[in-house]
Amino acid sequence: MLKYISKMYEEACPEKFAEHKAVVDETSSDFVITDTVFTTVTINKNFQTAYHKDAGDLECALGNLAVLSAGSYEGGFTVMPRWDVAFDLSSGDVCFFDVHEVHGNTAMTSTKPFERISLVAYYRKNMMHCGSINDELHRAKNRKEGDKINA
Repeated sequence: MLKYISKMYEEACPEKFAEHKAVVDETSSDFVITDTVFTTVTINKNFQTAYHKDAGDLECALGNLAVLSAGSYEGGFTVMPRWDVAFDLSSGDVCFFDVHEVHGNTAMTSTKPFERISLVAYYRKNMMHCGSINDELHRAKNRKEGDKINA
């Protein structure tokens, strides 16, 4: 699914994807999810997110939201208040948008069991400063109490 999201990102938003990929290409492959432009994924089940702006992810990149669902439910719309829009993502849909703007999703209700799994794949901006996995392991093992952790 993560490879699919990355491929859809490249097809739907080629200019933003190219900016994002340029950073990934300078990042140790030890910290990039294979065959994607992502380092990190958050997975939520039947979860209503409060309105928020994402922080800590790559500023030049677009965020994404993919949904896998089973059963029927109402709600779960991804809302961007500034633009007065809401996206109703069905199973298999992927949406790309500026996650540095306020967004969230509405509550979900159903009289029957359902599942709505949302996947958010992204690049943690400070991953570009990591060395190889061996470099980072060595640095962690040799860290002394009081040493500053580079962010």
